[in-house]
Amino acid sequence: MKMLRLAFLLFLAFLAQGVAAQQVSCGTIAPSSVTGTYTPTSALNLTGSISLTCNRNAGPKDRSLWLGIDDGPGTPARSLDRVGGGATLSYGIYRNAGNTGSWTTGVGQPIGSAAAGGTLVTLDFSASNNFSTTASYYLQVVANNYVMAGNYSDNPVTLTVRLDSATGALVGTASFVPAIRVPDFCRLSTPPGNMALNYTSFSGTAAAASTTFGVQCLRSTAYTLAVDATSGSALGLNYTLGLSSAGGSGNGIEQTYTIDGSIAAGQGGVCASSSCSATQPRTLTITY
Repeated sequence: MKMLRLAFLLFLAFLAQGVAAQQVSCGTIAPSSVTGTYTPTSALNLTGSISLTCNRNAGPKDRSLWLGIDDGPGTPARSLDRVGGGATLSYGIYRNAGNTGSWTTGVGQPIGSAAAGGTLVTLDFSASNNFSTTASYYLQVVANNYVMAGNYSDNPVTLTVRLDSATGALVGTASFVPAIRVPDFCRLSTPPGNMALNYTSFSGTAAAASTTFGVQCLRSTAYTLAVDATSGSALGLNYTLGLSSAGGSGNGIEQTYTIDGSIAAGQGGVCASSSCSATQPRTLTITY
């Protein structure tokens, strides 16, 4: 008889817990996935949405939902993994458009708070036992990540919804996928300076000068270098131009090269005064 009474009491306790957990149910928990294209010269900012449609089954008419976003499966946390491997790209998810208030699975914070944590969303059942709302999340990849070109994703990131707080009754979960494309990219990080070739008519020695420049490309991005002309003539003097290298493969940091110029010896040139000068623009092209 005692054993039957104990079983009956336990059944009532479990039943009461189950009823409390269903005071609010959400038929729709729908975070949107975000996609974008990233170049390292500027930050990438994307906005996603979380749609909620919920029902009040019992309890107060004013309730809150706690929304937490986990770190995703990437290693390290909050990182996009390159398809095919070889690189990761760090990102952040925030509650505010100014990229403040890191959105985590921590204590619920009101929208607008700069503190890290989950988000508290208010449900107003005063007019109806059905209520729909939308929250926004903001994803950012900061500038100056010279990773390998390719497609990156963090699949999947999990959104957890609980009643009232981070420790409240579970309402449901859903997932979304941040996906970023990184195309091949190079930039002229340090432009070449002007080159001055000083030459005396019929000189027995060649005149020579050089200028340096820097190229910064994504890791493993192949590129070539070229000037629009490797020879020319100014003031009746023939000159040549040459590059220290025809190209290379990016390593994420600046790589330095040289443009060398020369005027061969023994040329008279054309000058009607004691000294003359001329300039010619030349174009340096990076192809990747």
